[in-house]
Amino acid sequence: MDSWSEEKILCLINVYKIKTLLWDPKNENHFKKNLKEDAWREIADEMESTAEQCRKKIISLLASFRREKNKTKQGTSTGKGRDEVYCSLPMKRLGF
Repeated sequence: MDSWSEEKILCLINVYKIKTLLWDPKNENHFKKNLKEDAWREIADEMESTAEQCRKKIISLLASFRREKNKTKQGTSTGKGRDEVYCSLPMKRLGF
């Protein structure tokens, strides 16, 4: 199993963010499976990992981001101040 340090996770998020065809349905190539597979391979090469591991890590990070975002919404509605709601750096980076 590949080890994902916080630094490596931040790098993965930055590379993923650049590859808009993977996450932006307005990108003209978003629905082209071959181009998306190529983009995942490019990410994997840069991360020195496999495309499947990178894809799974992004899926996991996005799920965690959605959970944290939901907790933040719930946390602020209960009277907690903005400073009392925690969100880690990788989670903040996914909010692009």
